[in-house]
This record gives sequence, C-alpha cells and structure tokens, in this order.
Amino acid sequence: MLPFDSRKQNASVIMTINHRKLLMYACNTDEKIGQDQIAAFQWNEIVNYYIVDRKQKNSDNKENLFIFEYKRSSMKINKTVQCSTFYSLYLYDCFERVFHELNLVKPNNKTTANELQHIRENEPV
Repeated sequence: MLPFDSRKQNASVIMTINHRKLLMYACNTDEKIGQDQIAAFQWNEIVNYYIVDRKQKNSDNKENLFIFEYKRSSMKINKTVQCSTFYSLYLYDCFERVFHELNLVKPNNKTTANELQHIRENEPV
C-alpha cells in the first residue's frame, strides 16, 4: 500500500527512476515534497505496465494514464497505481528501457563487464 493518499483529486507525485528501484514522492498541497511520504518499488515487484487514454467526465478532453501493477512478496494480489500525466508515453519508454537493461544482466548479478559487453554485442538495441 502506498504511504500516502494518491487518490486525491489533483494530488501530485514526483517519480524518480533508476536501475535499482522506482520512487514516488507525494507532494503536499503547497507543492512541497513530503519526506515521510515516499513509496519505493523494486523492479522485480512490478508485474505489468501500460498506457490508457480515456475520456474525462463531462468533457471532450482525453486523460492520459500511465498504469503499473505491482506485487510484493507479502501480497496475495496485484495492486494498481494510476498516474494521470501528459508524459505517459515517456514513462512507458523509461520502464521499457529499464526492463530491457535489467534483462541484459544475469539474475545472480555477478556478471562481469566482459560478459555484459558480450551480451550487448549479440542483443539488438
């Protein structure tokens, strides 16, 4: 469960992505980051991600949603996180790239630089 109420209308989060994990920082109503309101996701917890374009209620405008599902070892079912953003395609591309890079590394994480170079030479980019 996220440590903050992400369902509030017009709630804001700042997302940071790196090769280790995905972090979401909740912003207060005055647009300051709440340091005690951080959600962290390991990449192996993310089971699915996709983009949805849906029509907004009482409007002709479309809303772009970037959605990802996660499942932690302590959970029985997947949880869904929806982010309404103009950057949904960019987020999708970032997730694609991270998962592509992670798949280049062997699961035991003891891959040497030479082995990584060899894998990269044989993989299309």
